[in-house]
Amino acid sequence: MAYTLCNLGMTLEQRGKLAEAEAVLREAVALQKKILGEHRDTAYSLNFLGSVLSKQGKPTDAEQMHREALAIQRKVLGEHTDVGVSLAYLAGALWTQGRLADAEAVLREALALRRKLIGDEHPYTMDSLSALASLLRTQRKFPEAEPLFREYLAIREKKLPDDWGTFDTRSVLGEILLEQKKYAEAEPLLLSGYEGLKQRQDTIPANGGVRLKEALQRLVQLYEDTGRPDQAAEWHQKLAEFDTPAK
Repeated sequence: MAYTLCNLGMTLEQRGKLAEAEAVLREAVALQKKILGEHRDTAYSLNFLGSVLSKQGKPTDAEQMHREALAIQRKVLGEHTDVGVSLAYLAGALWTQGRLADAEAVLREALALRRKLIGDEHPYTMDSLSALASLLRTQRKFPEAEPLFREYLAIREKKLPDDWGTFDTRSVLGEILLEQKKYAEAEPLLLSGYEGLKQRQDTIPANGGVRLKEALQRLVQLYEDTGRPDQAAEWHQKLAEFDTPAK
């Protein structure tokens, strides 16, 4: 019954029926706690419930579920990849609440664990690497973010050289250098990042469409900050054309 309820919750979540999914998953978790107790499957359901709560804008409730899942996993599994999953979920709930220092500590733990258990280039490790780098960037900790973005870019260029996300990462790394006034290093990354994104514009998903505009804005900032008004004006024009709807 509990497993069937979990499957039903997944189906409801996929169809966007989040409130119904939450109710079903709470029932599933209650059954698993009663029948299985502190078990790996109970922790899995708690994490899934936490994810549904996050999607409903309930990060505090989600945090509670992820912490409970994490406690079970630490007890019954020890050092295990499932622990890394719970840490990643927990960091997201903390980040959404604006608790950036707490989220950073959790992400550092998740990254260290995943490096140890599954290696530096595993997709889950890359997710943690990207998340931690992005959080440091959000906190404007640019010197700390730089080596993480460099590592992430190097792995993406090795594994996904033609993906739009790789060029977006180049542009973001350029921004990290720009914020540190490392203009000579930033410029080629910002230019190649923009050009790569432009060439792959049709492959960027709808929720990532702003990335090309951000790449343009970084180039405007570069040339303004370095006192090159002609080039700044050129990129301002490109930015204006980007914002002008096609007729």
